[in-house]
Amino acid sequence: MQKLSAALRCSVSRQAHREEGQALLEFALVFPLFVLLIFATIELGWVGYQHISFEYACSHANWGYVKEKYKDAGDYADTAPTDINSGVDTVVKKAITDSGWFGMDASKLVVSGAEVTLTSTSSSFDVPNYDKKPHDATQYTRHMHVRATISYRVKPLVGLFITEHGMERTVDYDQIIGQQRRSY
Repeated sequence: MQKLSAALRCSVSRQAHREEGQALLEFALVFPLFVLLIFATIELGWVGYQHISFEYACSHANWGYVKEKYKDAGDYADTAPTDINSGVDTVVKKAITDSGWFGMDASKLVVSGAEVTLTSTSSSFDVPNYDKKPHDATQYTRHMHVRATISYRVKPLVGLFITEHGMERTVDYDQIIGQQRRSY
């Protein structure tokens, strides 16, 4: 009986030792794949975030330009500039970095060929007065057209899956930066 009990203990001990080795081998094979999946998810999320941040910043750069250059967007005088080419690159770059979320690196951002065209339009119409007679009124509208080529270098966090690559976008926006109505 003792021999049988010793043989069973020895058999169970060898079986437990074999199972421990098998679990260690499975862990050694699966753990690197798990780490790889975690890093790939983080990396793709980071690069996707930078792409979205870049698109957001580009679409809002024109508003930043208005705030930077024209504190009074209601300047409707004919003497106001119509075509602006000098200094626009730096103002658009500043507008992009100011409107970008966390992660936009200004040293990797290149703005080229930026130009702004400002135009004024007016339309006349009649407005009723207190004596119920129509009076002439004019609505002045200031339009801004921004065009620029914007490039940004995206740097991944780890760099195992995705290498550093560039994004380029040509922005071409028209917007109304102010309106005034005047009656005479």
